[in-house]
Amino acid sequence: MSCFGKKESSKGGDSSSAASNGASAGSSGKAVNKTKDKLALSPDPALLLFAVLGFPGVGRTSLLKRASQDLFEKRTQITTEDEISNPFKFTGSSEDAEESLVQLVSPVLELDTQLRYFEWYSRLSGVFVVFDVTDQDSFLDIEQTYWWEELRRSKDLPVVLLGTRADEKEERTVNRDEIKRWAKSRFLPYLETSSATGHNVTNGIEAITVLHKRVKDGFPLRTRVRSFSDSASSVSRSSSSGADQKKLAPKPGAPKVAEGNGNGSKGSSSSD
Repeated sequence: MSCFGKKESSKGGDSSSAASNGASAGSSGKAVNKTKDKLALSPDPALLLFAVLGFPGVGRTSLLKRASQDLFEKRTQITTEDEISNPFKFTGSSEDAEESLVQLVSPVLELDTQLRYFEWYSRLSGVFVVFDVTDQDSFLDIEQTYWWEELRRSKDLPVVLLGTRADEKEERTVNRDEIKRWAKSRFLPYLETSSATGHNVTNGIEAITVLHKRVKDGFPLRTRVRSFSDSASSVSRSSSSGADQKKLAPKPGAPKVAEGNGNGSKGSSSSD
């Protein structure tokens, strides 16, 4: 099933209901604030603003909540409004790590969404591209979007690839090796995360803050998003739950994925 025609998710904790949460989010001090017209960005000039991009139902709401407040709530509906976390302080694990003020924004995206029309786009310090390891289309359809093309053209915007629901091993449909080849060929750090357990969520924040600091310090950014037209081979839409891998019919217009030997970031990792 395509991620664009997705039914309400029955999986725990990876999509949220705007109707049930929107009324109380701003007044109760919860981690996620919602507004219809304008998102409340922090005016702090030192703020690091990171966008969390991906299709409906991949778990961006739960990721925001886990990253900003270290909380997890089981959700059963897909978010239909743009969301933003409250600013939160983050310090990396290295001895010389400095404290950063971080805020995460998660916009509602469609195939033809163009990031430059969002007022917060010019303030971005980096981007998480998020997909669900239990939804193969949410991974394979990334390169069919306008916003991916914008990221591909960006020269100084750090991008980190995150796979959600890594704890749901029996439901997995995206092959880990295929993801790693895809990420490596595009010079993208890759981590598999779980909002339910908190696995690798903090590591994801650390990875993108480190990349942002390198850009700020004038170092070349190696994590560049490559064009799909550079691809030499394709990844099939197959099921990879456990050892059983069943081939599925390819979706018309599915993107091709390179398996070349790119200079992948040393920060690339995945869960076992």
